[in-house]
Amino acid sequence: SDLGYGFTHNGDRPLQATFDHDDGKYQEGVDCRSILGNTQKANQRATLNLQGKTGRLAYTVGGDWIGYGYSQQDLIADSMLHLRYSSWAPRAMLSYTPNKTTHFGFDYRASTQQPSIAQLAPITNNNDPLHIILGNPDLKPGFNQSFRLDFHHFRTWLVNLNANLGLLGNSISIKTITDSLGRQISQPVNVD
Repeated sequence: SDLGYGFTHNGDRPLQATFDHDDGKYQEGVDCRSILGNTQKANQRATLNLQGKTGRLAYTVGGDWIGYGYSQQDLIADSMLHLRYSSWAPRAMLSYTPNKTTHFGFDYRASTQQPSIAQLAPITNNNDPLHIILGNPDLKPGFNQSFRLDFHHFRTWLVNLNANLGLLGNSISIKTITDSLGRQISQPVNVD
């Protein structure tokens, strides 16, 4: 059996400032379009695997528990954003060898696609006024699953057969719309 735990923590203070040319020199800050943030991101991962063998059957079953926490404080607008969620990513591997020339295998794995801080932060990035990028604090992690079947047989001829299947759920993509002024507004969203 295998047991593990990991923890990481990151923090930063990003500044995105917008200035107005009221005096012709772009020196007056625009608070409604600026952000001075204090961000904290914490990731936890606990792993549990059980391995064994019974006769001609070998197996590994287990998975990862993943905990994610993100907080962002906007020091200019005095606002706070908190996101917390956890997920379970199971796995199972089976191997059956009825004789020296034949082998069957099955492998199942699941994983999560965590959104990045830039995708989560509800900040309008208007560096290019014709292409505005907006974060989405309602994003959920994507969930990916993969299945694999193997068959190997070797006597006079070598026969290998493999079948793979992948399923994606709640994937993170970008939605872009064009408004009546011709601006493109892009935002990450979850899709089936």
